[in-house]
Amino acid sequence: MKQTRFNYGWVILGVGFAMLALSGGIWYSFSVFFVAVLNEFGWSRSFQLLTFSIFSGTFATQAILTHQVAFFTDQGLENLFASYVVGMVGLVSIGAKIFWGILSDKIGREKTYTLGIICGVCGMALLILFHVLPVSWVPYAYAFLFGMGYSVTTTLPPIMAADFFEGKSFGAIFGSLMTFNGIGGAFGAWFAGFVYDHTETYLFVFVLTMACYSFACINVWRAAPRKVRADLNR
Repeated sequence: MKQTRFNYGWVILGVGFAMLALSGGIWYSFSVFFVAVLNEFGWSRSFQLLTFSIFSGTFATQAILTHQVAFFTDQGLENLFASYVVGMVGLVSIGAKIFWGILSDKIGREKTYTLGIICGVCGMALLILFHVLPVSWVPYAYAFLFGMGYSVTTTLPPIMAADFFEGKSFGAIFGSLMTFNGIGGAFGAWFAGFVYDHTETYLFVFVLTMACYSFACINVWRAAPRKVRADLNR
């Protein structure tokens, strides 16, 4: 039977068009988002710190969310039960996002973000514990704590961005911040897989993501949205 010869020219052509589309998208994003930010705020300290916080927070979040099923199955859990754990994380996050938003109006953005980060770090610590001591209650506790923790990294950044940059260019500024959010999430998911492929363990990933969450929290305190809110309330 004669085999059909695969024409790689079409692949090259397709990749070329994809690169052109990507380049056009980057150029359009720069002209629409970043120019507006630079014109109105410049590379302000608040924008930089909030960008660092968003990037590191979503880096850690997506690294865990993408690989949590693989980790639990590596530890001997059945695929179906591991998927239940992921579902519990999602269910917890639904209520947690509402809770963190309300709480941030009551006690402030920094304190609320810190409480959420503590929950997230504790959830990651439980993954390390489960690697060493696979007891049955750990997946449930992880689902609750990490569901609470990661939801603060998705709920608070838009609120803090509005605190800092409310005005005619807020849409462009928020779009710029979310660009770094997407880059951090994509890189975090890839990097966790890269590390696992080369070390055959997720322990280093968990330690790194805990550090990233801590770094995100520190930058929120340094950005200090509480000062902006205090000035608005005067």
